[in-house]
Parts: sequence; structure tokens; C-alpha cells
Amino acid sequence: MTTAITRGEEVMTDFQFKAIIKMVLSIARKTKDANAIIRELEKLLPEDERGSDED
Repeated sequence: MTTAITRGEEVMTDFQFKAIIKMVLSIARKTKDANAIIRELEKLLPEDERGSDED
């Protein structure tokens, strides 16, 4: 017997989306270092999804 495992996607509420945007804006206002902003954004993603998109 084979069992299929699917990865469910969670739905983000407007409140959650706005909270993330506010967090990113706060980080951006505190630093002019784009790499610091990138590092903070990467923390929001699971490790396997943090790859570079510079393919």
C-alpha cells in the first residue's frame, strides 16, 4: 500500500500579511544594509526554501 503525502499551504490573513510588511519596513528603516534585510526575510522561510534566486 502506498500513501501519498502532500504539503498543505497555509492561508495568510490580512493581519499576518500586514504584520510582516511592517516588520520588513522597520528593519529597512533601521539599516541601509540590504544584506541585513535579506537575512531577516530568510528567517521567515523554512530552511529548504531559503535558496538564492540568482540562477
